[in-house]
Amino acid sequence: MYIIKTLQDFDNIRFRGTHSAAVIDYVECYYRQLLDSIEADDDLAERYQMFVLEAEDRLPDSVYPKQQESVPIPSLHLEYAELHTLAPNCQMYKAAFMLDNESMVFVFAERSHLEPETEKWLRSRCRLDENELILQKLTETFERQSGSVTDPGTIDHVWVMAAAIRPFTADCAAAPFLPLALEQTNHWRSQSTLPTHFVRVILRTTSPQGMNPYVDGTDFCMIVDELRQNADFFMEDECFEYEPKYQGSELASALSWLGQIHKNPLIMQLNDPFLTEGQLQQLTHRAMSQ
Repeated sequence: MYIIKTLQDFDNIRFRGTHSAAVIDYVECYYRQLLDSIEADDDLAERYQMFVLEAEDRLPDSVYPKQQESVPIPSLHLEYAELHTLAPNCQMYKAAFMLDNESMVFVFAERSHLEPETEKWLRSRCRLDENELILQKLTETFERQSGSVTDPGTIDHVWVMAAAIRPFTADCAAAPFLPLALEQTNHWRSQSTLPTHFVRVILRTTSPQGMNPYVDGTDFCMIVDELRQNADFFMEDECFEYEPKYQGSELASALSWLGQIHKNPLIMQLNDPFLTEGQLQQLTHRAMSQ
């Protein structure tokens, strides 16, 4: 864990190369904002404490008393937790704890560095925006990780390779984005609650032969309620009765199809997120040698 006490600490973190530049730039900018906010005769360290987690650190809280000795901050009252997307494939958690009526502790953690329990703890305490709620629903619904990386012959993974969204409209121009179930009937127009978003998703798989070069994609409509922190498929049962719109497609063709709904994807991960780079290379080498 890095303890931030002076601006020099940011140079030290950059020199070690353990965190993305976007994360360190964000934390430094926030540190400077805190410096500007205090009175000239105040000591920043007495008002605010700042920590940047490393991969092995676990974040303590009153609900996790067994972890309180793993990092040098006490069990505190969590004020808020946020998940920020700072750059493509770079997300950071920011958590604020009350130390007393005048002092706070800020904890920053690069998402890709976190151990699973801390990631789970932070994620469960973050309010998600509409995009994050949609992505969470997609990953919960479609992603699967079975088999063992130590036994590549058992690997069976499915992941959301890419997804894109756009606000729902019921006009003719949006007809290409309707799920097949909605294309076949008009009775959905009489529903008391209409969708809020079109969602186009592409799934990719990994087998003992490696990552599949062909992918499947389809369209859904979703109802997203940010206030209630909920995202659901519209007419879910009917939509899941149909085969994917885009089956066995090559990557380039599928990504071109994805771009028709929005040029900026909600997520893009061409490689299996359940495998490390080394594991992926081993699996590829094994498949090529057979």
